Amino acid sequence: MVGHILPGDTTDNLILAMDCHVGTPDEVADSLAANRVLDHATEIAVQVHSVDPPHDFILRLIELFATQVAPTLGWIDPPYPVRLRDAV
Repeated sequence: MVGHILPGDTTDNLILAMDCHVGTPDEVADSLAANRVLDHATEIAVQVHSVDPPHDFILRLIELFATQVAPTLGWIDPPYPVRLRDAV
C-alpha cells in the first residue's frame, strides 16, 4: 500500500490504519462517535464491504447504518428529504 505506514500486520492494525469502523451497529456507532472528525462532518460516505457481497447484503448494511447507526450519532432526515424514486 503506497503512502500508508502500517503499525503491524494484524487485522486490528489494518482496521486502525485504514480508519475502518466495523462491527455491530452499536459498535460502529461507538467507534464513529470516538472519531472527532465527525464533529465537523456534514456528510459521510459508507463502504459496506471491501469485497463483492450479494446486492441484498449491501442493501441490508446500508439500511442498518441509516436506521441504527446514524440516529445513534444524532443524524436525522433533513426536513425535506430528496427521494431518488421521486427524481426519476
